[in-house]
Amino acid sequence: METKKYRQLHMMAAFLAMEPIEALMSIARELGGGSVTKEVQIFIHEQCINKKICRNYPPSQLYVKNFLKKFIVEAESQLIEVLEVLYEQYTQYLTYCKDSDLCQNAGKCYRTILFMFPSSNHFPLAWHENQQIGEPVTMTVTLRSSLNMLEGGTGCCIWPSSLFLSEFLLSHPELFSNKCCFEVGSGVGLVGICLANVKASKVILTDGDLSSLSNMKFNLETNQVAIMGKLKQKDYQDPTSTTQVECRYLTWELASAEELQNCGAEVILGADVIYDPSSVPHLVRVLAALLGTKKGSLGSNDGTSVPEEFITCNENRSMFGSIELEKPDKNHKDNKDPNNAYPVAYIANAIRNIDTFNCFLRVASEAGLSVIDITEKQRSMNLLPYLSSFDRTSIQLYRISSLDSMRDM
Repeated sequence: METKKYRQLHMMAAFLAMEPIEALMSIARELGGGSVTKEVQIFIHEQCINKKICRNYPPSQLYVKNFLKKFIVEAESQLIEVLEVLYEQYTQYLTYCKDSDLCQNAGKCYRTILFMFPSSNHFPLAWHENQQIGEPVTMTVTLRSSLNMLEGGTGCCIWPSSLFLSEFLLSHPELFSNKCCFEVGSGVGLVGICLANVKASKVILTDGDLSSLSNMKFNLETNQVAIMGKLKQKDYQDPTSTTQVECRYLTWELASAEELQNCGAEVILGADVIYDPSSVPHLVRVLAALLGTKKGSLGSNDGTSVPEEFITCNENRSMFGSIELEKPDKNHKDNKDPNNAYPVAYIANAIRNIDTFNCFLRVASEAGLSVIDITEKQRSMNLLPYLSSFDRTSIQLYRISSLDSMRDM
């Protein structure tokens, strides 16, 4: 019975997260013992397509239409009677998707992410009181995002590294609870929502794109995270009310070092922020200011470009580039200590271009920053077991700190 319950939960979660349709069909077959039975059809109608959260925050209409088509075709091929209501729903979505005017607004939709915890002992602090006894232990985050990067920009997409970073902070809440946390390139706001739910004392979310910033604020409000400066309504149930959340427009090129140093950040986070060689010096300057490095010569906000040698192609470089990553020191005081007084950054990133990553390592070294790969050392729980499209192996987690702070320890 428990296995069936969790398969149903995985089916619903995969649908709301808009997993690839073949992955969704695979779960449906497992749920029906190898075929899309009438019981599975009823579940899909009631707990997926017609569920309240799906009606209020619908996935892509085209996605639902394509899923229903695939599902109905498979049922018919197995000579299984299809529920009339599924035919009706498919017809409705077919009509919608043929309307060219409506489809022009289909660039954004909602993806709902369910984080599934192994037990209530691992559940985020802010949500304990809202969990029903006997229910699977989950935390739901609904995000408005772009289907097409060209329409919505990179900041309106849900990147795998943000899922990875969210799993990390939910697995290790002691690193972030009661801390002032600052995120660079916050995008849709997923990491910020998770930070609020592990009760960070303050969360500062930043992005250099105004449309992304607007969408981020919308997502925070959708998930009942109170933004500083906005009044809450009387019936506003906010499980993260002890966390101050602030959204700031921040371009790395023009960021004021003094302003960054004065924000009081104790933990800095970023997901997939190392992607463009031309932005690397500006990113490093921002990180150096937040981490309190004493080397201020690199990256004054004067529009400094990337040195040519940093972006020269060299196919003989190793996986981690021409600069060796520092190895975690077993005798060194680790940042797992909640009382550690020095700021630390956690960056989750997929290395898509080794030259860009080499550029980051070299500029960071010259700025007095220590970059340590902690992917294996600081493991996270698998909180998204239904996301077959989420490839964790492609993402690395780095802990970045000031060499000055390490020498002072």
